Amino acid sequence: MTIANASMQNGRPFGLATASGILTGSVLWSCGAAFGLAAIMAASPWTFELMRYVGASYLLYLAFKAARSVFAEVAAGRDVRGRRSLKAAYLQGIAIHLTNPKVILSFGSVYSVFTPPGTDVGTLLLAVLFLGLQSATVFFAYAILFSIKGVVGFYKRMYRWFEGAFGLVYAAAGLALFLHAF
Repeated sequence: MTIANASMQNGRPFGLATASGILTGSVLWSCGAAFGLAAIMAASPWTFELMRYVGASYLLYLAFKAARSVFAEVAAGRDVRGRRSLKAAYLQGIAIHLTNPKVILSFGSVYSVFTPPGTDVGTLLLAVLFLGLQSATVFFAYAILFSIKGVVGFYKRMYRWFEGAFGLVYAAAGLALFLHAF
């Protein structure tokens, strides 16, 4: 949703920058899971809890921003290009992905199921590469799809509804993290 929103509101370069940030976070979590970070987080519950609260807070912040834009006096479907930098879009992507504890749980599950103990480093790096390429394909496809003129036109007509939906999903995800409802 974040990639689609960035692409529709700010254009393809911002969607691709956000996708790149999310991909960076995904590769970092994948490397961490491949080389034991999941085990460390499991052994140190306070680090997991800290990540959960940071992630939940950030999602609630995004929900607040979306709700504020729904009720703003600005016309629906406004053009917000130029209000953010590509660096900010990239950093937002990383922040969203690195503060989402479900991601490390997902990668931890993948590596614990498909890579037995004693798997050599080359195989682990190949798995990281494969998962990274798979993620890149999906994330960049979202950025491109949601920056197509017809899709953007539809978004502009339905701006408040989309922002409201994004806000509700961000709020639900943030509250779920606070309430342990994974």
